[in-house]
Amino acid sequence: MNASKSSQIGDTGPICSPIYEFGQFRLDRDNRLLQRGEETIALTPKAFDVLVFLLERQGRLVTKDELMKAVWPETFVCESNLTQTIFMLRKALGESASEQRLIVTVPGRGYRLATAVRILNSPADGPTNPKGIVNGGNGAAHWKVWAVAVLATAIVFTVLFRASSPLPSPKIQRATQMPVSVGADPWQHLVSDGSRIFFLERQGDRSYLMETPIAGGETRRIAKPFPGTHIFDITRDNSEFLIGEFETRTSPEALWIWPVKGGAPVRVGQTFATHATWTPDGQEILYVNGQDIRRVHRDGTDDRLFLHTTGYPDWIRFSPNGAGIRFTLFDLNTDVVEIWEAESNGHNAHPIKLTGDRHECCGNWTDDGRYFLYTAYTNNIANLWAVRERGTGLHAGAGRPVQLTSGANALFQATPVLGGKRMFSFVQEAAHELARYDLQTHQFTAILPGKQVATMAFDPGGHRVAYHLYPDGSLWVSRSDGSEAIEVVTPPNTGGNPRWSPDGERIAFEGRKPGQPIRALVVRANGGPIEDVLPGRSGPQSLPTWSPDGKSLAVALNVFATDAAPDERGIFLVDWQTRQAVKFERSEGLTDPLWSPDGKYFVARSPDNRDILLWVAAAKQWKVIARGKQLAGPVWSGDSKYLYFQDVLETGEPIYRLQMGKAQPERAASCEAVLANGIRRCVLHAITPDGALVLSLFRTGARIHAFELDLP
Repeated sequence: MNASKSSQIGDTGPICSPIYEFGQFRLDRDNRLLQRGEETIALTPKAFDVLVFLLERQGRLVTKDELMKAVWPETFVCESNLTQTIFMLRKALGESASEQRLIVTVPGRGYRLATAVRILNSPADGPTNPKGIVNGGNGAAHWKVWAVAVLATAIVFTVLFRASSPLPSPKIQRATQMPVSVGADPWQHLVSDGSRIFFLERQGDRSYLMETPIAGGETRRIAKPFPGTHIFDITRDNSEFLIGEFETRTSPEALWIWPVKGGAPVRVGQTFATHATWTPDGQEILYVNGQDIRRVHRDGTDDRLFLHTTGYPDWIRFSPNGAGIRFTLFDLNTDVVEIWEAESNGHNAHPIKLTGDRHECCGNWTDDGRYFLYTAYTNNIANLWAVRERGTGLHAGAGRPVQLTSGANALFQATPVLGGKRMFSFVQEAAHELARYDLQTHQFTAILPGKQVATMAFDPGGHRVAYHLYPDGSLWVSRSDGSEAIEVVTPPNTGGNPRWSPDGERIAFEGRKPGQPIRALVVRANGGPIEDVLPGRSGPQSLPTWSPDGKSLAVALNVFATDAAPDERGIFLVDWQTRQAVKFERSEGLTDPLWSPDGKYFVARSPDNRDILLWVAAAKQWKVIARGKQLAGPVWSGDSKYLYFQDVLETGEPIYRLQMGKAQPERAASCEAVLANGIRRCVLHAITPDGALVLSLFRTGARIHAFELDLP
């Protein structure tokens, strides 16, 4: 009798792993090896599992649901994760979605392997078990003694087994098919009063405060006390919100207390905060200002330092028993995002390493304190994790972290409700596209369709484009139609905001190497080594741009690091050959430096995105030439005649252009039409060599999904 895929009880013989041959390829399942001739082809673990699943079914249609259940068992993933895995698998096999020589897409159904498969090794026959021999006893009188002994042994074994064996892993049992929201704004954390979830939605320049029942039901807008209302937290008795009043998203907000059942909000003294949370008794508030966590009474009195940090804290949560806090700390100097904990008086603050990844954030305890749910980033993708806190009885120790979700879409900010039986979370899908907008015809044309482009730039001749892909952070160069693409920055390195050198030979970009903060880097347009613009300089470096003669670059250094030394913060002019750097005077905190193509003008943007400033060389000072609520851009026209920018918090998200030498900008375009037709955000991104605008069109915001949890 042939053995099945897994050995049967009592089998003692080995089981050979099948080796599959298809086309030019050979796959060894057990050794997880894919080869083309003598070449070994690298596959991600999930791509390998998908390929094995298709090979084992040899030409049969495999539905998307089958694949997702087989490859991601007991883990929530979106369908787009499977799509991304198929894309990477096809890429490794040397085919595109349009060719489909090996893997055929059956629209609306799933996938099928469209090539003959040869199995070289079949499972070996396992030996049959010999029949057991039962010896007779010497007398029936002994059976009771043996029975008692066996029973006692079983009881002892059971107790010892339960004491030594781990609990079942926490897992997601089910996810809602329909999201609670498709336009959520993750800038506000999810907040619950036990029966509802509160969140923000964004449509163009407008923000709406929303609520939805946690048990399921209609999502609706609720009245808010201010045009910009941001809920930070709610008291444990669910009677009062802690809210911020905002106009922009880059400045501390006025802090208010607002009754949940309605009524006028009450100001918390003169307190301004970027984040805030109630203490367990509802009488005091922990709030963040800069790098400090401070403590203040609810009436604004007795404001004092609680904890000074080395980064920028957020997401403060008190433990259910009130004994301590955990918070997320963003360290701009090391590019590390960590979860820290401290005692309830602010003492003994230290980071906690849960999964060991460089980026962990956004944690929440379940109401009973048994589990801590948080977000961890791996290869630039966020997923949800759970760890059991220290308990009592047989399982007194803390558990190991368990990954709850897996996939290509970011899942973050887990918010448990109903005692941990249900969880809400943001799911960020890449649902945006780049479009060319002709200022004369007012027509939109897709740019690089089918690619999730985060940032891009045309070369000086307009024939090539450099683009940065979401979510893996890779940087590519291709012809303007997307053909002849080559990858010039590969993960785990990342490359964004590319800028071409005037001769089209090099690309400056801001990127990350593993273990380093964001850096100003340069790579050749045909690939090769990545070079530092400012080697030896510490702190974040951003948005490098070439001078018109190609001999220098301007780089913003330590934009938000207010504690950096003055000579290490500002905009620096760097000689490309010698790497010698000279600082622009009074440029501390300025960012996004940009020359006009003719070299006559040099501009930068304020760190709060409210001002665009012009460098006046004769006076050696900066002059504000544009002001708004939150400015996107700036970008220059090819003839240096106009500087374009956008106010994304103004009605219709208008785009302006300023002619140098004139005092007032003029409106060049508006996003009102597209915002009225399903687009949620429309952001100025770049300008084409022939003067058309490049816009990023966002069709959805973040989604909010509900998940049923099993937390043993």
